[in-house]
Amino acid sequence: MSLIDKVDFHVHVAERYPYKYSVEEVIREAERRGLSYMTLTDHWRPYDPDPCTFLWERREIDRIKTKVKVFLSAEVDIVDSEGHSPVKPSLHKEVIEAMDYLSAASHLGEPWTCEYGKSRIPMDKLEIIEYEHKKHLSILRNEMFDVILHPYGSTVAWLYREGHAKTFSLKEIPEVYLREFAEYAALYGKGVEINNVPLAAEKEGVKGYERITEGYETFIKILLEKGAKLTIGSDCHYCDKHWHWPGWTKEAVQIIKRCGGSDEDLWLPKGIR
Repeated sequence: MSLIDKVDFHVHVAERYPYKYSVEEVIREAERRGLSYMTLTDHWRPYDPDPCTFLWERREIDRIKTKVKVFLSAEVDIVDSEGHSPVKPSLHKEVIEAMDYLSAASHLGEPWTCEYGKSRIPMDKLEIIEYEHKKHLSILRNEMFDVILHPYGSTVAWLYREGHAKTFSLKEIPEVYLREFAEYAALYGKGVEINNVPLAAEKEGVKGYERITEGYETFIKILLEKGAKLTIGSDCHYCDKHWHWPGWTKEAVQIIKRCGGSDEDLWLPKGIR
């Protein structure tokens, strides 16, 4: 197995009952599944969770003896097209210093974005896509973030939910936007996540995900062509035998390899590059 098969840079721990697993339980599961590198990336939303959660996770990572190299990050929610987030460098200095790096993502229309961003979301399909594209570019320009998680994933999900698209598909995003995104990612040295969830959902026949692979292949080929680095994430929020576990990345790995990607195209945290 190559390194790309043994990494998972998007794993959650501090989620709500009944799916809350301890840091140690997640790490032991990663060991059992043969991971070399893993990142804990719990959500950092407006008001939720208390950022002190990350200080506790830092202490746990440092305490637990394991062969898996475990990194600490956060899935910071970017709430509008101007790139605003709940992270305040002066207020959260201790928390930021505890991180190995920070990740960011858009969660268009999710409940926790209502107060900040939902009222600003356009109604027209093309305006929605442009709004989200600007938000994604703001993440790539922001030196605070090293990784962007599930790019355009929430965009196509919103289009589907609002009746603007028949399926979840990155084909809904104009190729000129995907190319500009890839150029920014390469220019600013950001890791771009290939998220396993939609790819696995398509494989399982989940309604709405019928065209995911087609759009993902186009996006990945553009990213590779422009020299952008890729990360891989299970986006695991809990552990079960069927859908979620640390290292649940098979479909993402397969599509990257099919598009010509390899270990050389993998983004890695500082210290192991």
